[in-house]
Amino acid sequence: MIQRYLADHHFDKVDDRHIPYSWWKKYGMDRDIDTFWTFDFEEYRLAQDPDFTMQQVWNKMNDPTPSYGAALFSENHRHILLMHDFDETEAVMPGYYRVFLDYLLDRGMIFDKPTFQ
Repeated sequence: MIQRYLADHHFDKVDDRHIPYSWWKKYGMDRDIDTFWTFDFEEYRLAQDPDFTMQQVWNKMNDPTPSYGAALFSENHRHILLMHDFDETEAVMPGYYRVFLDYLLDRGMIFDKPTFQ
């Protein structure tokens, strides 16, 4: 339903032809106009789940074989990152987004300006 709405209203599709993951095509994400992510930080859970810790976020960021999505630091892979903007997360860990972005940049991640098909 949402795909039809987006198409009918002339929304542009993000150029995701560089996404190399077989599951991306298997689940039709290459055909959708809206864009799914390949890596979710899940940092929103810091404010929602008292058992979820910052160490778990770091572990996920450095997991070479995550249970879903794709490994963040895989060689020659590109990502669509999902980071959430919640005041509740900011209250638990002030400046969390800067910490994550600085870490990614320090590890050599390059951010590209999105293009559209």
